[in-house]
Amino acid sequence: MTKLHIIDGATGQDGVLLTRYLQETTDDSIVGLTRDVTGDNALRFKSCFDDIDLIDNRKFIADDQICSGFSEIFVYQFSGQSSVGLSFKDPQRTLSSHISWLADLFEALAPYKEVVKVFYPLSGDCFGGTVLSGATEITPFNPKSPYAEVKVMAYEYCEYLRRNSNFDVSYGILFNHESIFRKETFALRKIVNQAREVVDGTRPNIELGNVDIVRDWGAADDFVRAMPLIAAAPSGELYIVATGTSASLSSLVDYVLGRLGLTWREHVVIDPKLFRDSEVGVSVGDPTKIEKNLGWKASKSIFDVIDEMLDER
Repeated sequence: MTKLHIIDGATGQDGVLLTRYLQETTDDSIVGLTRDVTGDNALRFKSCFDDIDLIDNRKFIADDQICSGFSEIFVYQFSGQSSVGLSFKDPQRTLSSHISWLADLFEALAPYKEVVKVFYPLSGDCFGGTVLSGATEITPFNPKSPYAEVKVMAYEYCEYLRRNSNFDVSYGILFNHESIFRKETFALRKIVNQAREVVDGTRPNIELGNVDIVRDWGAADDFVRAMPLIAAAPSGELYIVATGTSASLSSLVDYVLGRLGLTWREHVVIDPKLFRDSEVGVSVGDPTKIEKNLGWKASKSIFDVIDEMLDER
């Protein structure tokens, strides 16, 4: 059987790590899609994967031959603005980058839907807040940010197409997952980068908002291992991808400061302007279903990821 993996949003964190994982574990064909084939992220992708085609989204829409000749096509849909913080600043861009493109993508896939399986990633933010024991697949969505609201809308659109147009779509609800490929629009990368700058003498302190938030933090390279398993699961299946453990943001800051010989008193400033009005206090996932049904389990802690970030140069 000839298989094709289409990674939409290939130049972002999850796209890069999934591409690497698939390349290491399969001999299948892989194609990456991106909105910008000339940007820094695209250049990084090409330097890592010089034997994998990276195609402009619009070219993919216009070229109906890319999917021809394959007996199975797995599509991983990562494209779209994914920062919760940025979604408050620009909700319109967040909406259009997800929903408009998703509609175009499914239209392009329609001639091949008999062999297409789509993996759509939801976010733990879709739940709003959770109990410390963790949300499950039957916990109701209660989004508290434009980003989370858009992800719920996208899920409902995918479900409409699955029920009415016979698309095969499965879902992973991904809780916080980090790696060296994260941008500074995400809290952990911001903390690590600013802490390094304090050590280097290029900034006086680390500027933070609410450090009391509690999250289920995992390693992105762990999470991408779950995605092909979910993509191959029966259509409509929903799986939480999480560690099942929790840590406060302040504990992550503690770890970074300790590694670099910094202190809260001298090197951290809490800025009230960085607090969010609708900040979620606790967000934790219960991975029991995916561990039992698909055999996936997180293998790394968030502190392992911090070590990788701090050791990276």
